Amino acid sequence: MMPGVGTLVEAKWNECASAWHAQSLRERWSLGDLFILLVPAAQFIQVQAVGTLFGTDLLLLAVLPFLLARGAPRLARRQVLLLLLLAAFWLAGQVVTDLYRETTAADYLRGWSKIALTITHLAAIYILLRDSLRRFFLYGIGLCAGQLLTIVYSPNDYFAGGSHWKFGYGLPVTLGLTLLSAWWLRKRRGSALMLGLSLVLSVVNLTQDFRSLGLISAGAGLYTFFITRPTRSRSRKLRMVLAGITIVAAALAFESVYIYAASNGLLGASAQHRLELSEGSGGMLLGGRGEILASAQAILDSPLLGHGSWAKDPKYFALMLERRRELNYKNDRYTTEAIIPSHSYIFGAWVESGVTGAIFWMWVFGLTVHTLWKSQGNEPLFPFFALILTLLLWNILFSPYGADQRFVATYYIAAMLMFRSYTLYPGSGENGTLTR
Repeated sequence: MMPGVGTLVEAKWNECASAWHAQSLRERWSLGDLFILLVPAAQFIQVQAVGTLFGTDLLLLAVLPFLLARGAPRLARRQVLLLLLLAAFWLAGQVVTDLYRETTAADYLRGWSKIALTITHLAAIYILLRDSLRRFFLYGIGLCAGQLLTIVYSPNDYFAGGSHWKFGYGLPVTLGLTLLSAWWLRKRRGSALMLGLSLVLSVVNLTQDFRSLGLISAGAGLYTFFITRPTRSRSRKLRMVLAGITIVAAALAFESVYIYAASNGLLGASAQHRLELSEGSGGMLLGGRGEILASAQAILDSPLLGHGSWAKDPKYFALMLERRRELNYKNDRYTTEAIIPSHSYIFGAWVESGVTGAIFWMWVFGLTVHTLWKSQGNEPLFPFFALILTLLLWNILFSPYGADQRFVATYYIAAMLMFRSYTLYPGSGENGTLTR
């Protein structure tokens, strides 16, 4: 019996609907999207081979040849190519330094691989993101998930020692909540809501003795509020100046509140002890980053050629303790260590590889500042970009370039390049269309 016309139409409609639904799912979740989510999440897998290799390292290295075969033209964009060339220059400086200093193989292999992986990972991540907000979002979510998984399967010594927020949950929770909120609000006006979230996260980080992230969260939130909020004023520079003044005032208020709370034991014994160590003639910043006192002298002693990979000289640690005492800071360590202390991307690179390492990070720093200064306020995911770019600036100056930074800092740099494309080339990338 022949089916009726209505039955045929219904069958054809169901067939078309199924095909459209399947196509929609393929567009939403391609294998590339799934891979970019899994790459940073795999960081909890760690193996020991010339230092610590993460699952993320292995996945990015495995896929790099395929990425270069299909996406190498993306690396020809002016700022991307320049950053890769400067990073290669950094690696060359490290090789020359280690050969001149006769660095041991165990140290120079780790030093060279750290820079080489930075280069390969920056190229791989930039190609993987392919100017797509969705992929940028997925990598960020995977990064937060991977950091949380690392806490479960491979916690660091500080986390095991009781600093669960600062060396565990703090960063992934702050990044994750900001990213999810920015994604949810990407088609709505929500500058006040994002400011509220940023201030809440700032207070939480403060109470958990993660003062640097608390300050960064508040600063990024205030910057976002001033740049994105609706205003009758057409002067972007005026808004930038107002944002700068407010952020400085907020930082001073933040410091006062922290000192009061910590000194009165409201933040716990650990915060009170750290405050005592950071009280001196140079202020809280120098008190908390006393490594600058040693690394600055090491740079002055050899400004062009570095001291070698994992540079060792106990006199610099002793110098740091001595200068801290001269500035009326208390010391909690009285025995010297061999590694030259730096606690900074740029100072660490300058100490180990010489001026070539400093040039790379100076360029990244300057490019990031320029990108934030030129921002229009209508870029997508603005609050999250503002947070991680502010975090990148802080880390370049005040945080050590740890092993996981090979795929964390390079994600931040790729984000800066994406944000820059939205800012300077609205509606398109430097060489092509940005996909939403």
